[in-house]
Amino acid sequence: HVSQTDALEWTSLIMSVLADLVLVEDKIMFQEFGTFKKKHRKEYTAINNLSGEEICYPARDAIVFIPVDSIKKAVKELSISKYIEEKSGGKSNG
Repeated sequence: HVSQTDALEWTSLIMSVLADLVLVEDKIMFQEFGTFKKKHRKEYTAINNLSGEEICYPARDAIVFIPVDSIKKAVKELSISKYIEEKSGGKSNG
């Protein structure tokens, strides 16, 4: 049994190490899971809808995750089945 505090600490540590590795290596691949990859985001300007003020966001490196096809498919199927269940009022068609 792992406490929630320990789980959060370990998760934070793992994510920190992954982020550091990706920034150095450009990408890390986990077979049957996916790839963490560094992606450069260009500078851009946006407008604050409330004030109308222009906000300039600087260029930066971001980490993106690209899941393998089997995970994409599983998530899509889960989303579709949840959508169908919600539309049918929670009734099963089985």
